[in-house]
Amino acid sequence: MSFRSPSAQYLAAVVFASIASAQQPTAAPQSATDPLNLGFERRGVIAPTAPTGWYAGGQGYVVTLDSVSPHSGARSLRMQATASRPQRAFGVATLSLPGALIAGKTLKLRGYIRTEGVTQGYAGLWMRVDSGSTPLVLDNMSSRGVTGTTPWTPYEITIRAAPSATGGNFGALFPGEGTAWFDSFSLEIDGVPYAPQSAPVWRATSAEAKWVKDHAIPLKTSDPNAALDDLGPIGAIVGDARIVELGEGTHGTSEFFQMKHRLTEYLAQNKGFTVFAIEANMPEARRVNDYVLNGRGDPKAALAGMYFWTWNTQEVLGLIEWMRRYNASGKGRMEFWGFDLQTPDVAMDSVRAFVRRADTAYATTVDSAYARVSTVQRERRANTQSPAALSFWESEADRVLAHLESKRSAYVAAGHDSLDVAWAIQNARIVVQGARSARSSGSRDSSMAANTEWIAAHRPPGTKMVLWAHNQHVARQPNWMGAHLSARYGDAMRVIGFSLGDGDFTAVGPRGLSSYPAIAPQPGTLEEVFRAAALPRFALDLRGVAGKPDGAFLDAPHDFRSIGSMANDNQFFATRLASQFDVVIYFDHTKASARLPSLTRP
Repeated sequence: MSFRSPSAQYLAAVVFASIASAQQPTAAPQSATDPLNLGFERRGVIAPTAPTGWYAGGQGYVVTLDSVSPHSGARSLRMQATASRPQRAFGVATLSLPGALIAGKTLKLRGYIRTEGVTQGYAGLWMRVDSGSTPLVLDNMSSRGVTGTTPWTPYEITIRAAPSATGGNFGALFPGEGTAWFDSFSLEIDGVPYAPQSAPVWRATSAEAKWVKDHAIPLKTSDPNAALDDLGPIGAIVGDARIVELGEGTHGTSEFFQMKHRLTEYLAQNKGFTVFAIEANMPEARRVNDYVLNGRGDPKAALAGMYFWTWNTQEVLGLIEWMRRYNASGKGRMEFWGFDLQTPDVAMDSVRAFVRRADTAYATTVDSAYARVSTVQRERRANTQSPAALSFWESEADRVLAHLESKRSAYVAAGHDSLDVAWAIQNARIVVQGARSARSSGSRDSSMAANTEWIAAHRPPGTKMVLWAHNQHVARQPNWMGAHLSARYGDAMRVIGFSLGDGDFTAVGPRGLSSYPAIAPQPGTLEEVFRAAALPRFALDLRGVAGKPDGAFLDAPHDFRSIGSMANDNQFFATRLASQFDVVIYFDHTKASARLPSLTRP
């Protein structure tokens, strides 16, 4: 089989997606001698085989530090293809650069590479500049990459960042077979070596720390079986809001999930909330809803059928079992929804089923279009799809959506239930949203916000909703779901973030899907200040702190923990906490979520 090097467009799309999937920035810690760890000398604590500060990996590749024959120092970075390497896969190491630093400037990356047995593909440096989610320029050495067996040799890349650049990435790339080593990188910006200096570590004053302690709202427990009376002060903050977003500083912390269970119960019983929606696929969540409303089906199978390991836990199972008991009691009603869009399988099945009932003449066209989408999906899961295939997915999905939207009135006039018609169109829209998110032509967060608004529009006027997602998604930061919803609902929405001191959390890391340690609060972090309150758990009202002398620091950019689905040593990032959340709930010590058995994806 002949090998074709991945195109610039392909690598731009896939590398962008691989970085985004980590759900957090890739920022290197500072060091006096090598602040960006460009020599790969520093290794992580959670991932000791990985270079600190770098995003490094690749399906079908072993990407690790190597102490055998580095170019300089004690270590280099090695990428080795395995026998299971999918077609078109690649190993990659990435660092990011802020747009303000590079916009309108010339960037030069230098580095040393040596190879062994690279008979297919190549090894190279790479650099890309973006405007938002759109790549502007990429050089990945695809036409001049290193092949065969070679000694340590210097290489370089030079690109010009447009004035509109909002960020960039650079690093090492290995789309091939064999083994490649990388070492001794350097970066110049307009001819000046880039070596950022460590900023002075911010530390809260004694007055600021006292302000947190004095204003902390103690919470008795995270146990969902306990009484809810300690949540009254949070209820007062919620007030008459009809949307309450519940975040999480990691996707795998038991106490976060348990407290969100308690808050959901409280809001249902005391504030009249009737809809719960989670960062999970919209049509798959309907199976959970059927259980909580009607008792039909196996709750564990329905939960696992949402695919995301993050929600397939004992804690979330306990929540949906409470919902079922609550609905069966006659004391109230709580529905279970999803607002995400990442997997189109069930959405396509639902559209096919509707079309077979309501539009028989169109069934063959839908089957053909969605069969092609399914092919792209299988390629995507194997990491073998091309940008053209992703574009094809979007065009086929768009065609089906346009047809269903054009026939909406005709379907209703023919006697089909208007809600069934609306669901068919929404499911077709989810297939489109998934395609646009996969190829970075559309924002997942804007789609999740639109889906949330769709839910609200199809419930009775004034319906109150609890939303569950990661801190980043719920926060009021530009282009994220919380910002989109804040623009729509304004003061009728409250945002509650979650943070922790130390303990364990579930994530994907060097040991696969497992439990990993949360790094204790570092000097200069907000968690360091929270720990000083000496409370096991508390809530803090962040509204209006900008105008309070000793509380204003909570609205300034200070490091705050953010861990997505992946475990690494970069856990703290500059955050304007009070600008993004109305409340933060802090746990001083936590444990990992209790995982349930997985269900194989169809």
